[in-house]
Amino acid sequence: MLLVLKFFALAYSALFPVINPLGSALMFLTVVGSVSNEQFRYLARKVSVSMVLFLLVFEVGGAALLNFFGISLPVVQLAGGFVLAAMGWRMLDQKESVNGQSTSPVNDVRTLDQKIFFPLTFPISAGPACIVVTLTLSAHASRRELFSNVLGH
Repeated sequence: MLLVLKFFALAYSALFPVINPLGSALMFLTVVGSVSNEQFRYLARKVSVSMVLFLLVFEVGGAALLNFFGISLPVVQLAGGFVLAAMGWRMLDQKESVNGQSTSPVNDVRTLDQKIFFPLTFPISAGPACIVVTLTLSAHASRRELFSNVLGH
């Protein structure tokens, strides 16, 4: 049980800053606009389930995917760092906060359903940094013996 708690604390502390729930919530509101509370809860639930499934795919298959393509973990971490640096520089270099998304009320559920995976799940809620962190945690959990490996994942 102590091992599970250790891995949970490691994953939580690594993913929480990159997921950034407060910043993601503001971006979520910008994309969704003014909708009813019922539609807002529906979208939030669908995006959270989609994000968990999205990150689980990378967690379960991440190490195998890296091995298949022959990519080492430090290369992924370096590339992820460059992507984060470029995103941060782009955010700092903006003249105005012009976002191409509309904040007008959207009452059509089908239009909102089309936005669940892109852009609400990826890249707003779980972006490239989350993928790199999840791949890193997956690769480090896979380096252990079988019992610790299962608990690590």
